Amino acid sequence: MKFTKETLINFPTDLVDNIKEINELLNISHKEVMLILELKRDKHLNYKRPSEGLILENPGLISIYAKFAEKYFLVGGQPSIKDFFNGFVFSLSPYSPIKNKDQDKFYRKASSMCPKGTTRNAIIIDTHSGILPTHVSYLYNKIYGIDSDKTAYNEAKNNLSMNKKNNCMMFHTNADKWLKEFTEHKYTTPGKKQKIGLAMMNPEHISDTGIKYLEMIRPETIVLFSSSNDAIISAKDKLRSSGFDHMEDEQASAFNICKLKWRNVEGA
Repeated sequence: MKFTKETLINFPTDLVDNIKEINELLNISHKEVMLILELKRDKHLNYKRPSEGLILENPGLISIYAKFAEKYFLVGGQPSIKDFFNGFVFSLSPYSPIKNKDQDKFYRKASSMCPKGTTRNAIIIDTHSGILPTHVSYLYNKIYGIDSDKTAYNEAKNNLSMNKKNNCMMFHTNADKWLKEFTEHKYTTPGKKQKIGLAMMNPEHISDTGIKYLEMIRPETIVLFSSSNDAIISAKDKLRSSGFDHMEDEQASAFNICKLKWRNVEGA
């Protein structure tokens, strides 16, 4: 069933008129639906009672959010719906990165570019609510996941737990700060350098200073991903000048993906 203003027959007229747009967020199987009601004026509290009634009348409608000024307010049902793809289960909310079933192509392609390497430790910056470390968790003994956004960080912890992935340590912090602390051995045994087999990251979250810390860490493989081709090109040029060789470029969904390898892995 497609939800429109006309289907909200039990909503008061003034609440229907206050809705600017109705969006549906569906999981890949299309068996669970989340409605997002974009409002003209912030009256989200008034939508709670009619929203709960709408959910009771429509099996498969799991949750309803009201959106105003780029903020989301849960007005009925559960805070998330479950999405299933690539053999994993994920919690899907208005803040989640998955917006359509084509997005899973990016996760498959990005994970296929991640080798086991000679060192089984990885860093992932911008974890896509834990979806990226879940996909590559079988390749690595330890994964450091960094999300600067608090909602993405919380969703990441939840998604990793649902998929029973216990080898990823999540950090809610700025990427540059975390990389600096890693070079100072904050997350390793004192006096022991922690080698990294993979650094997978969105370069939009890393400054030139962060790139320099990354060069000091010297991962065996770097996989960059971004919807901004300019961000990929800029980071790739900086890394190539510091000893990383460009291996391949791919595109999946709206993302550009670039793989680089340290040119002297044996001496890393």
